[in-house]
Amino acid sequence: MKKCLLGIIVVSLFASGCVRQVPQPEIAAAASADANVAFVRSIEQGEFTQALKNYSKLMAVHGAQPDFLYNRGCAYLGLKKYDPAGKDFAAALESDPTFWQARYNLAVALFELGRSEEAVTQLNRCQKDNDGYVPASYGLGVHYLE
Repeated sequence: MKKCLLGIIVVSLFASGCVRQVPQPEIAAAASADANVAFVRSIEQGEFTQALKNYSKLMAVHGAQPDFLYNRGCAYLGLKKYDPAGKDFAAALESDPTFWQARYNLAVALFELGRSEEAVTQLNRCQKDNDGYVPASYGLGVHYLE
């Protein structure tokens, strides 16, 4: 299961874009938006440790916005730190329950933590929230085959 899920992670994180550009409020938008662009690039280039440090600093200054949490969660996934990744994705979902990408990656982290029932619940909701999201369907299929 882990090899299949790792394949899902790789496909979903980088092919369909794990990281997300942040729509910014007017206050401090330029500084945090510029920083986010640079940090997104670091994740895309596999510089997960640096991205993790940078997003933690960015959130200390600008707050724990859902997109910052999501992108830091992606860095944690890249480092195979599934518990903090799951916490970041869950926190992003608390702020924005329609954030289906965070829901999908939360499911990936939950599978890696051995919490399959919770992961299946998240994937089912992800499918409903995003009109049959194919990677969610694939993840469910892999789970049921196991």
